[in-house]
Amino acid sequence: MCGLSEEFSELKFDSSMFDVCAVMHPRGLHNLVLFGSRQGRLQLWNVNTSKLLYTFTGWDSPVTVLEQVCIVVVVVVVVVAVAVAVAAAAAAAFNAC
Repeated sequence: MCGLSEEFSELKFDSSMFDVCAVMHPRGLHNLVLFGSRQGRLQLWNVNTSKLLYTFTGWDSPVTVLEQVCIVVVVVVVVVAVAVAVAAAAAAAFNAC
């Protein structure tokens, strides 16, 4: 069992390319974390494998806040482009809302 002082995973970012200023762990998507950057991009990571799954571009200003809403389907639309298997976990979390 993981203790509070135990390191689970470490992700390294080059702050000149992706300076993290917002973090969100979507409920029901156990291994995924979404990061927002000062450069205006988002990155979706699998923290178990330490792999970048997808980079979202298109914002010209910093992403400083990421907030979970009870409508997990919004997250599913984003994740389906990355991995269809995650949809089942998101649907279960949506039913728990």
